[in-house]
Amino acid sequence: MTEPEKKRAEKFTTAIDEIIKNGIEKNHHSLALKLGTYSHIIVRIRNLKSNPSRNLFEALIKNYNVDANFLFGKSENIFL
Repeated sequence: MTEPEKKRAEKFTTAIDEIIKNGIEKNHHSLALKLGTYSHIIVRIRNLKSNPSRNLFEALIKNYNVDANFLFGKSENIFL
């Protein structure tokens, strides 16, 4: 994983942790279902073993109003 990919995975992980912490989703499994993926994919991204796909970024932005600028390091605000 390249350094930019690692940073995006870290931002993605920060966003999903915040979604769970705020009670928007119960756990990684329910979050993965809403993102249209499997929970083991989310776990691999959290462990920095996989890079989040463009589709996962789009689903995170659409379903949870996550600021795209945050995901790409241009903002400190997670949510719009």
